[in-house]
Amino acid sequence: MKKIGILTFIDTVNYGAILQATALQNFLIKKNFHVENLNYCVPHDGLNLRPFHKRFLTKIWNVFKSFLGYSLRLENTNKFISKNLILTKKIKKKEQIELYANFYDCFIVGSDQVWNPNIIGNDMNYFLKFVSSDKLKVSYAASFGVNTLSLDYSNIVKNSLKDFYAISVRENQGAKILQNLNINSEVVLDPTLLLSRKEWKNFYSQKRLIDERYILCYFMPGNREVEKKISTISEYISKKTGLKVINIGKKEYSRLNVLGNNRVTDGPEQFLNLIENCECLLTNSFHGLAFGLNFNKNVYPFVEKNLSNELSLSSRLISLLDLTNSKHRMVYPDMTLEDFDKIKEIDFEYTNNILNIHRVNSTLFLEKSLMSL
Repeated sequence: MKKIGILTFIDTVNYGAILQATALQNFLIKKNFHVENLNYCVPHDGLNLRPFHKRFLTKIWNVFKSFLGYSLRLENTNKFISKNLILTKKIKKKEQIELYANFYDCFIVGSDQVWNPNIIGNDMNYFLKFVSSDKLKVSYAASFGVNTLSLDYSNIVKNSLKDFYAISVRENQGAKILQNLNINSEVVLDPTLLLSRKEWKNFYSQKRLIDERYILCYFMPGNREVEKKISTISEYISKKTGLKVINIGKKEYSRLNVLGNNRVTDGPEQFLNLIENCECLLTNSFHGLAFGLNFNKNVYPFVEKNLSNELSLSSRLISLLDLTNSKHRMVYPDMTLEDFDKIKEIDFEYTNNILNIHRVNSTLFLEKSLMSL
């Protein structure tokens, strides 16, 4: 059985990161490959390059958040990882990853924002630089997470991808970036969408976490204007329907607000359960949108008004909305309640058909890329 090593973001409590790794591993195992995720636990260069005061405040916050629920979220996340992911031993230094360079027949980097310069900085391991050029190198649904690249980083990308056998990205914007560098790539589904709603049921308990009917708000911190709009719209829907509002994804200090239903201790299993059982989903998260569409939920994606912003979180959502012909669902920070009420329903029969077609195309990309193994 041929061995595949996957390099993505594992050392995290982010729901999307853990679940996309779970999905890609599960998919490849079903294709009869021996798969391991490189348990790369090296602090991200990009985050370490932030101004001193931001790094200092982060360290202080890391101490306090443990007392507000982070420790339990970490415990729930680690339980899920232990149950569902096959990992190498922890790799705590950049150079230690070289020990695995000859252990696998193929290396896959991705999915998630593994090529985001603001996260990885100068860490070239995410371009598989530790692997010799005679090994099969593939990217699957890799994301830059930004709309444009600096000239220096563009040159790094161009030189680093020369010996990749096959390259795929998650967003249209990523394909455009590579096209401008004369690099061919395919746009494929995020790994979480490779698995159907039925297949995802194997990864969480079918017993509801919340008995009553509810609206689920999944926040991805980064744009306060968008976050405020999610809260405004959720309160509006709640008043109209009588549904309870449940919030996830907020910072741990939100737990101090005793009037808000802010869940901060949930791991990936609880996350899936909450989406499966909600009446509607409001989110500015890519993976929130992905699971909402995949689970056929009444999902509203909230996007930033200024999409030209280099650090915009919205380009990845819009790429998925384009793919599923669902851009009419977008909610902007300045949208009125009257305009919100005019938003058309999602045609899930059409959406499911589109996702199935792209599952086939994404599967073909992986099968074609790994054919020589």
